[in-house]
Amino acid sequence: MPTAPAAEKRRHISEDDATMRANAERVDNHVGSMFRTRRQELGLSQTAVADRLGVTFQQVQKYERGMNRISASRLHDLCEILGVPVEYFFDGLDAEIGEPDGPDLNDPELVELVNAYMGIPRQMTRARLSAMLRSVARWAND
Repeated sequence: MPTAPAAEKRRHISEDDATMRANAERVDNHVGSMFRTRRQELGLSQTAVADRLGVTFQQVQKYERGMNRISASRLHDLCEILGVPVEYFFDGLDAEIGEPDGPDLNDPELVELVNAYMGIPRQMTRARLSAMLRSVARWAND
């Protein structure tokens, strides 16, 4: 059976993995959106681009929706077809991947706090504790 520090380390790794996966999805969606925008600007159909890439138009749809990741070599081919540099696909991406709004719901301290709160059996006690925490937060922000 793993020790507590080992379990804690695994939890942090999985939280980091979840963040990386979420960022990867944002990148895939952004690149796909830029692909679709440029294709439409040029008046190219999905079928026309698919034929030049050697894939089906359904595959192009998946790329544009961010459902399938575009490989580096395929991205290079797209740059030639669409007449844009690689950087084009990543313009504006930093703003999308910036810090998420609101708290990190995977923060171990927050998870522990929520679990403790939910472990209080009486609704009235939870309501009073919640009111007290809101008061402390207002006081701390003044």
